[in-house]
Amino acid sequence: MKRRKKRIKLNLGFYPYPDYVPMEFWGDNTKLKSVLSMFNNKKRSN
Repeated sequence: MKRRKKRIKLNLGFYPYPDYVPMEFWGDNTKLKSVLSMFNNKKRSN
């Protein structure tokens, strides 16, 4: 697609979400925050 300079435009919301798909997720984001913190600190030091 890139080579032919074509693009795909997503039509989000075309199909409704089924009732069994959760709209909210519960969990512990401690690891995510740690990784993002390391990434941001590394980015600032460069």
